[in-house]
Amino acid sequence: MSSSTIFPILAQNPEILPNLQHLIVKSSIFRDLYPISAILTDRPGLALSVEGDLTQDGELIYNALKDTHNIIIRA
Repeated sequence: MSSSTIFPILAQNPEILPNLQHLIVKSSIFRDLYPISAILTDRPGLALSVEGDLTQDGELIYNALKDTHNIIIRA
């Protein structure tokens, strides 16, 4: 995924893609805690891979979520 416009949609509608198991996002759009956290919470088996170097916001999000969710950083 390279566009963040889908995050709020997935966060507010957990019935969309209920069997989603792996989500790959570009690090440049990994910058907003609410939708990412909601998506991961509503889909407990979801593995999130973030491609590229983290921005400062991305690092804060990663640190906030890494202990409770399956997030992989792929630089």
